[in-house]
Amino acid sequence: MKTKKTKSHRILIICSVLVGTLAVTAAAFFIYTSIYYKAEEDATVLIEQEQVAVKEEKNWYTLSTEEGEQTKVGLVFYPGAKVDSYAYAPMLATMAKQATIFDCKMPFHLAFFDMNMGNDVISAHPEIYTWYIMGHSLGGATMGAYLGKNADKYAGAIFLASYSTKDLTSSMLKVLVIHGSNDKVLNYKNFEKNAGNLPSDTTFVTIEGGNHGQFGDYGFQKGDGEATISKQEQWAITAKDVAILIGTK
Repeated sequence: MKTKKTKSHRILIICSVLVGTLAVTAAAFFIYTSIYYKAEEDATVLIEQEQVAVKEEKNWYTLSTEEGEQTKVGLVFYPGAKVDSYAYAPMLATMAKQATIFDCKMPFHLAFFDMNMGNDVISAHPEIYTWYIMGHSLGGATMGAYLGKNADKYAGAIFLASYSTKDLTSSMLKVLVIHGSNDKVLNYKNFEKNAGNLPSDTTFVTIEGGNHGQFGDYGFQKGDGEATISKQEQWAITAKDVAILIGTK
C-alpha cells in the first residue's frame, strides 16, 4: 500500500521536473531572442540624407516629412523576425514623402507576439485618412494573418519577400509583392503555393540582383544569396513600386 509520504514525494519530484523544464525553456527562449540582427552603423546617416524626421515612440518609430504628413496617408510596417525594427528605417525613409511611416517595434523582435499592433497605430492617429501596411519576411506573413480579420482597415498591403497564408482574395486591398532574384531565405515553395491567397490583380515584382536582407540595413543575413545591386538600389526600386501602389508617383 502506498503511503501518503510516498505520494507526496512523487508529487514533489513531478513539480521539480516541471519547474526545471520551465526554467530551461525560459532560458533557451531568452538566449534565442537576445541574438538578433541590429541596424548598421550608417542607418541614422542614411535616414538624414532623405531629410526625414524620426520620432521614437513606445511601440514604434514614426518617420515623416512635411510633404508626407500633408498626404494624410499612413503606412504601418511589420519587421522581419529577429531584426531590429530601426534597421528598416533607412529603407522606409525613402517612402516618407508618400506617407507617414510607422515602423513597429515588436516584442522580442518577433511580429507574431503583437500581430494586432497595426490597430494600435491606427487608433493613435485619427488624423490619418488612408492606411497601407507592409511587412518583410515573417513580419509579412504575420501581417497576412492580421489582415485576415482587419483588411477593411487598409487600402493596400505590400509583402516584401513574404506571403499570406490567409485568404485575402475577397478583400478590397491593392496588393504588391516584391522579392529579390537572389533571395535564398524565402521559401519559394510556400511563396508560390500561397500566391492564390491574394487578390487576382495583385502586382508581383522581382528585383533583379536583390536579396532577402537588403530590404533592411542590418548586414548580410545567414543563408541569403549575394546581392549584385546595392541596398540603396533595392530600396529605390521598392520605394518606386510602393509609390505607384499608393498612387502618388
